[in-house]
Amino acid sequence: MAEIQAIVVETTLPGSWTELEVGSFAAEIVESDVAGCVQFHHIRSVYRWQRETLNESEWHLSIKTSVKASTNLLTLLKQLHPYEVPQILIYRINSSEEYSNWLIAETEPGSVD
Repeated sequence: MAEIQAIVVETTLPGSWTELEVGSFAAEIVESDVAGCVQFHHIRSVYRWQRETLNESEWHLSIKTSVKASTNLLTLLKQLHPYEVPQILIYRINSSEEYSNWLIAETEPGSVD
């Protein structure tokens, strides 16, 4: 099985958002053709913000995209994100050839025959 590069972008959203709001945020990303899949779930985060340690509920998002579409994804994510300084983590990963081809087909219209 050949391994092909793909990108996973992780971010968080406010825990006060409803599942419908997070789902709408995720759908906007997918419908913009910059990601093939967004998975999300509740997490607990402990972090420092403006010299204060906070312990809050958040939503964790894992966004899958192709290497080529990742720049457009990051641009859109920065435009849509409600946080002043959003956590945006970018991982280059190996995936199966089939999954990578699916991501390319979903995020790079016209690139796969």
